[in-house]
Amino acid sequence: MERLTRKNDSGGYELLEGVAAETAVERLAGYENTYAFLLGELEKAEQKLSAMRGQGKGRSAAFQQALAEKLYLVTLVERLEKPPRG
Repeated sequence: MERLTRKNDSGGYELLEGVAAETAVERLAGYENTYAFLLGELEKAEQKLSAMRGQGKGRSAAFQQALAEKLYLVTLVERLEKPPRG
């Protein structure tokens, strides 16, 4: 993926020369859509775990797999919420 922005001298970001604002907005919308999708998947994973606990399956292999999926989703969401600086 090619960058559309660069860090300026004041520490903010600006579009690279020749990049249309519309292109940047579309890219941002893609990230926002991905974030919203991941939040929805995380909610589904939490509901699944809650249901499995209610069924007494809290120690099953399926529960462990569902828990691992939830933790993976949490990691992805956290990375989108707090991207690395640079």
